[in-house]
Amino acid sequence: MENRILIKGRQEFMGKELPVISGGFGEGRKCICDKTVAEIHNQPVPEIRRRINDNISRFRENIDFIDIKKSMGDSHTLEFTLELGYTKSAITQAEHIYLLSERGYARLIKIMDTDLAWEIHDRLVDEYFAMRDEIIPEITYSHDFDTNHAGSRNMANRIITDWAFDQFCQRNSGTRKNARKIREGNSSE
Repeated sequence: MENRILIKGRQEFMGKELPVISGGFGEGRKCICDKTVAEIHNQPVPEIRRRINDNISRFRENIDFIDIKKSMGDSHTLEFTLELGYTKSAITQAEHIYLLSERGYARLIKIMDTDLAWEIHDRLVDEYFAMRDEIIPEITYSHDFDTNHAGSRNMANRIITDWAFDQFCQRNSGTRKNARKIREGNSSE
């Protein structure tokens, strides 16, 4: 399973700019952070986390959710979390910071169980999760990041580098396969 998590840009949803987060639950699979869920459902972030924590037995770690707070010792994770819009004080005060897969988000909606929650869920699945192939393939460049944070340029450069490497590997997978066939053919002579 792909564990690298990337911010691939932003997407408008219900008048809000959502970070497009990919990975963690499989290559190219979108996920959503608890802060974004709170914003689109007009609820405080601690309330979203409380609902997850109160029902944690209904969620499967690394399938439905990833607690990115567990790896906060990693400076890359801190920079990533700041890029998602969390403040340093919110990061410090939070016991958990969750990323939810599409499946995890659906479970959360079942727990919330309001007409508005189901309506937002339908729109989010149709307009955010389902648009896997329609996102502009260009990564958000470093000038789009909050340059008030000292590490954001480094973070953006790493994201761009990771994306460029992924693109190179995808374009050249046929070349690698052909080279392997040629080597295997030569070694059998």
